[in-house]
Amino acid sequence: MAHLTGLGLLFLIVFVFEGNANFMQNSELSEDCDFYDTVEAHGNMRCGMLGYPIDFGKRLCRELTLKKRVALTQNGGKWAESVVRCMRQNLNSILDNSNCGDLTPEKLDHASCYYAGDDLCSVRQCPLNRFTIATLPWTRSSVWNESYAALTEANARCPTKLYDTANVGGMVVRFVPQKYITGNTDCLL
Repeated sequence: MAHLTGLGLLFLIVFVFEGNANFMQNSELSEDCDFYDTVEAHGNMRCGMLGYPIDFGKRLCRELTLKKRVALTQNGGKWAESVVRCMRQNLNSILDNSNCGDLTPEKLDHASCYYAGDDLCSVRQCPLNRFTIATLPWTRSSVWNESYAALTEANARCPTKLYDTANVGGMVVRFVPQKYITGNTDCLL
């Protein structure tokens, strides 16, 4: 029987996630993600397919909905629901007095949504959740890049470090400390 190396397993996981993501783009999703179609159709929006409502809002909603089902732990799934709900509420609160230019991660307070009342601090301790969050399409556009900066800001609010570092042969290596994995029941599937 063949054994998977770490790199082979990583490739397999990414391949499976990407395949599921493409499937989800073409299938029926919850009404929560359809909210962004309503925003796009709102009188003063009309941002287009590359605008915030469709390119970022709806896509992030779909990604988190999919990853909640197939790639996050139970607590990670609750965090994903909280992020989607918060972003919808923040967008809905400014919708009537806004246009496309007003829809930025900073103005919509993405950092607070990602932080999710301290939930991010515990969710990120599980390597599976951390990997799943890292595989979101953060480099897709400038809005995604800005939202990633908001996630980084949210991570900085946590009292524990995201990574520890060690000097190995003159190189600084980042790693998840074993103390965060051992005994962490959220990491169990």
